[in-house]
Amino acid sequence: MTYLFFIIALVLCGTTAFGLRLISKPHKNVLLENTLAPEHLDDPSVHSLIIEFRKRILQIVGTFSVASLLFLFNLSDSIILTLFWLYMAALLGTAYLVQVHYIGKMRQLILANGWELPIDPIRIDTKLVQAKNKRMLPWYSLVPAGILLMISLYQAWQLPDLSTGYLMGGVSLAIFALFVYLWVIISRLPVRGISGDSAIDQHINDLTKRYWSLLIAVTCTITLLLLTVPLASMSATGAFSTILLVLFVVLVVFLIVFTFFLLLDLRKKQDQLLEPAGQP
Repeated sequence: MTYLFFIIALVLCGTTAFGLRLISKPHKNVLLENTLAPEHLDDPSVHSLIIEFRKRILQIVGTFSVASLLFLFNLSDSIILTLFWLYMAALLGTAYLVQVHYIGKMRQLILANGWELPIDPIRIDTKLVQAKNKRMLPWYSLVPAGILLMISLYQAWQLPDLSTGYLMGGVSLAIFALFVYLWVIISRLPVRGISGDSAIDQHINDLTKRYWSLLIAVTCTITLLLLTVPLASMSATGAFSTILLVLFVVLVVFLIVFTFFLLLDLRKKQDQLLEPAGQP
């Protein structure tokens, strides 16, 4: 079983690296979630920022790949489940924060060089701006995660070791707060007019916000659900302990596969929408 967690940890690192590298490749003049003019995509300062971002990806993946060696040690089920949850939470949290940081750095670079795209009055659509979040999942999609947060806090409070309980409770609160923060960031993203057609821009905006809000809601819920498993396994014995272990593995594999295919499907649908508009 330790080898299984080691392999899953490496796959999780690979999936995270794939997701981060995906936004570091120019796509319809969009790079790191910022739209640039074609002539600016090859600017040395842009290349330098992308290289720096990719180095950070390698550093994250390298660090967590080495950390995954911990799962090769002969540890009890409850300890290995707790370690894996902390490992996954730290990896995803670091990846999301680095992504948001470099999206902001790209935006700062655009502003510093005066590369903002010229405003075309014809393409300003008040209805489009007002309805920019109409397909985004509603805030109460995070309610299941909030319920799981309460359950995990209660479980942590019941632990005989108060220091461990405070640690697990604090981490679960931090994870939930991180995803709420990302939710707010996505809701505030402006509408990007990249096709010249307001209807297509609306569809692209709807798809992006729908998929990213879905990813946040599912990831937050499963991450907090995964925390309840090791906490429950600390007092579990026999067949129930085995069931919890299998459930933990299944949830982790599902999260990896779900994230991978969701991002690919989003990119595919964006391409299909932009093809009629003749985007480069």
